[in-house]
Amino acid sequence: WGEKAAASGIADFQFLVGIAYKRAMREYPSRWTEKDRERWIDQYEIEEVMEKGLDAAKKAGDSEATEKFNKVLSMLYTLRDQFGERNTMLREKSEIWIESAAEQDHTAAQLFVIKNISGVYRNLDRNISWLTKAATQGNYEATDLLADFFELHDQRPKEAIKYRSMAAELGDVGAW
Repeated sequence: WGEKAAASGIADFQFLVGIAYKRAMREYPSRWTEKDRERWIDQYEIEEVMEKGLDAAKKAGDSEATEKFNKVLSMLYTLRDQFGERNTMLREKSEIWIESAAEQDHTAAQLFVIKNISGVYRNLDRNISWLTKAATQGNYEATDLLADFFELHDQRPKEAIKYRSMAAELGDVGAW
């Protein structure tokens, strides 16, 4: 239902669905038991041992052993790739939905994109515009990011002071 709601173009739903995908990507390994983690680590150890066995079989000219090692390694690599593909798919879906919400002036989505996906410097004009809009709407996190940008990177101390003052007025005790 979430994707259908997000596909309707409602920014709140797009942001929530994007965050849900992000959490699924991040939390999947955290739900593993200690045994699951050991198995994953063991897989890399097994791959290493199998690769050494394959090298030894090749050097010895044992084509039957080489074929068996190749089959096992192929299965191990497939398992590892499937896990990586799953995370890639989740990350891509997450970014699509969150950026869609951000393009509709969803402040939380815009801040998320800036802080977690693109950084301030990629799409600089767009991100400064988003931060400025969020700051004027009373978001002290945006005022902090703008103040940092103007102070540290753009060398415009008057702008930095303006946004630090704004953050302090909004109740950000760490603004100064």
